Amino acid sequence: MPGSHPVRNRALIAAYALILLVFGLPMSATARTAPEKSCDAGLQAVVTTRHVVCTHGPDATPPGLDIHRPVAPLAASLTASALPVCEGDGVSGKRVEVLYIHGSTSRYAQYLETFRTLAEGVDAIYNASAAETGGERHVR
Repeated sequence: MPGSHPVRNRALIAAYALILLVFGLPMSATARTAPEKSCDAGLQAVVTTRHVVCTHGPDATPPGLDIHRPVAPLAASLTASALPVCEGDGVSGKRVEVLYIHGSTSRYAQYLETFRTLAEGVDAIYNASAAETGGERHVR
């Protein structure tokens, strides 16, 4: 598809997943302990483990992707070659963890390079955003 960037689109999807992990996943309706918050018209409240946030709802699926079709692993030639950036000692402080959750069949080995490439893409986007204001930041 002209103008489509499948690696970047996949990196953005990974970024959305990491944001959910950072801000907390939605709690069930019966487990809500956070205070209620009303949102402006057109927005909906989402209760997470730490916050009540307002959102416009889910974004449209990026061009070229279909949520009803599986995503093939990235080819080895498309995988990133840079080493990950370690912040601090690599274990202390808050960290982002990528989770691979599967049913009865694990395809972890098949998708490992895809996970690494997407994680590096998220880090690159995060760092590029910091660079716009003269900074440097990495996902840890």
